[in-house]
Amino acid sequence: MREIMRFGNKKYFALLLFLCLFACGKSSDHHQVSEEKKKEASLCFQRGVTYLGQEQYYLAATQFRKALEIDPYFLKARKKLALAYLKGAQLDSARVEYLRILEKDPNFAEAYCNLGYIYMEKNKFPEAIKVYKKAVSVDPGKPFFHNNLGTVYMNVGKYAEALEEFKKAVALDSNYTLGYKGMGLVYMRENKNAEAEAVFKKALEIDPNQRDIYYNLGQIYLNTGRYQKAVQAYLETLKIDPEFADAYSNLSTAYLKLGKSEESKKALARFRELKAKAEQKQKKDIFSSYYNKGISYFRRREFDQAVGELIKAVQIEPDHVDALQWLGLAFAEEGKYDEALFHLQRAAKLNPQNPRVFINLGYVHTKLRQLDDAIKDYQQAIELQPENATLYMNLGQIYAMKMMFNQAIREYHKASQLNPNSEDAYLALGTIYWRKGMFEKAIDQFKKALEINPNSIAAHGKLGVLYQQLGHLDDAIREFKQILTLNPSLALAHRSLGEVYYKKGMIAEAKAEFQKARELDRQKRSSNSVSGSSSDYEAEKKLKER
Repeated sequence: MREIMRFGNKKYFALLLFLCLFACGKSSDHHQVSEEKKKEASLCFQRGVTYLGQEQYYLAATQFRKALEIDPYFLKARKKLALAYLKGAQLDSARVEYLRILEKDPNFAEAYCNLGYIYMEKNKFPEAIKVYKKAVSVDPGKPFFHNNLGTVYMNVGKYAEALEEFKKAVALDSNYTLGYKGMGLVYMRENKNAEAEAVFKKALEIDPNQRDIYYNLGQIYLNTGRYQKAVQAYLETLKIDPEFADAYSNLSTAYLKLGKSEESKKALARFRELKAKAEQKQKKDIFSSYYNKGISYFRRREFDQAVGELIKAVQIEPDHVDALQWLGLAFAEEGKYDEALFHLQRAAKLNPQNPRVFINLGYVHTKLRQLDDAIKDYQQAIELQPENATLYMNLGQIYAMKMMFNQAIREYHKASQLNPNSEDAYLALGTIYWRKGMFEKAIDQFKKALEINPNSIAAHGKLGVLYQQLGHLDDAIREFKQILTLNPSLALAHRSLGEVYYKKGMIAEAKAEFQKARELDRQKRSSNSVSGSSSDYEAEKKLKER
């Protein structure tokens, strides 16, 4: 005979998680943010609300975080962020946000309520009791606050306190069926079957469409030898929910007590069928939870946590190709390329028609300097996606690393044919021609890149250095000046221009550029970043590339 439905479960009938659309609270410091910034934050907030409504909790949280980065005093956005974390099962993050909210709004009762839910999920019952009590003290007129506090008391065996809270809930709202359910479950735990039966029947008078009430009535009838009534109660349960496995189990027992063996066997067979189905769904749900958390951590660049969640997912479904891929990529981001390779190779074996697997394998093999294997990976990816210009670029890069310049040129040409507007393809071709000593062809390719993007610092930089190497100093000056028009803060461009001036004998101009380069370097060091901003760093990096 089965136990009472969710009799001892911390979420036994509907521990109310307050998922309403929160009231719009704003900090008194909100006025410190400019109106322009407020509008920008509001746009992010609205996008977050849209994602939240679509149950895309990661994307919703991302937008709410952006809103708070723009306007840290936007309390409404913080409340929505907490809600997105909560619905997305990121309970620790949700807890942190609710605590921050309460620092600004200590009378926000729903925050205490949802903190209680979080603590219940983590089996931290004393903490749950504390915050639910706080919710009740802030807003004693909400029945579900009392109901949830009663739920915690019941789960820790404090039946008198639980009963008191459930009674307060129904005193506030005489039609509040959850309160009657709670009272009934407390009475059942205390073996007060008559009292339990009475309050369950009261709940059914208010709302007859309650599966769990009929189920628990069936349990009372079964325990007290009223088997025909038990059968009727379980049949009513199954009218409401035909997929309720435990009801079939207890129905089978009731039929057996009545001597109806055939009916008992049929009910038991149905129970076993539904139980197997439920276990499979539970397994799938647990996998999805680990998998989605892993991807969420990955996108937040928390790779260690991503690996932990994705390993759990793969343990449940070892042949899930996407999970293996994400796990491989997470290991790769941590620099653990051997582990990454193991999981990606398994994914490729399971689904050799997935080009993304081979692209990722190519990336990892490249990091491991296993360039021949990387070539094979990208060739396999190209077979599966022959119109993907990026794959030819990647393959060309590997050939260039192996000093196989003719093969690299072939691949870069294919990339430029597939994507004629690819600045990178022409830059790569120009660089290879330069390395082969084919300077005019290199110049032609860099100029093609500039036709696509006249503001390409990389193209101007490569042309400037090549012109300088060839002795075309006026052309080099023109290119370096163009770079400084686009970005005056590039120390390397000032230094390169100074070198050309020096070669031309323009000593005063050279000194001025070298001095400017030194000033920019000092500014970067004083801001604890010798490389300057990330955009400056990337620009200087491209200038140095050859």
